Amino acid sequence: MSCHLDRTAPGALFLCGHTELRHKLARRPLEAIRQRVTVGYHLPPLTAAEAGPYVTHPLQQVGVDRPMFRDAALQTGWDWSHGIPRHLNTWARACLMAAYARQLTLVDDTVAATAATELQWAGAV
Repeated sequence: MSCHLDRTAPGALFLCGHTELRHKLARRPLEAIRQRVTVGYHLPPLTAAEAGPYVTHPLQQVGVDRPMFRDAALQTGWDWSHGIPRHLNTWARACLMAAYARQLTLVDDTVAATAATELQWAGAV
């Protein structure tokens, strides 16, 4: 009597993670797992041109129909985050909170620089 599982793959596994996961899989103890990875993809950092739409798209999705960030502020965010989406999210959230606290309706380069400095001080990146 043969087992059906002996002839087929019992399942598939998706591994998603940060760059650290790729580094861990490169280590010898995890070589067997790495050899079984059939498709891999690394999301590169966003370009400066991609960062603006990335930051503003979620705002548009919730009904914000006016600019919330000046172009110079978006450039500050890209400079600070190096285009890494997770860092851009952190920076944009800090900017929006700082603008709200100052009762501003637009994130300018001063607010953006302040948010970046505060995040750097807090060890956010």
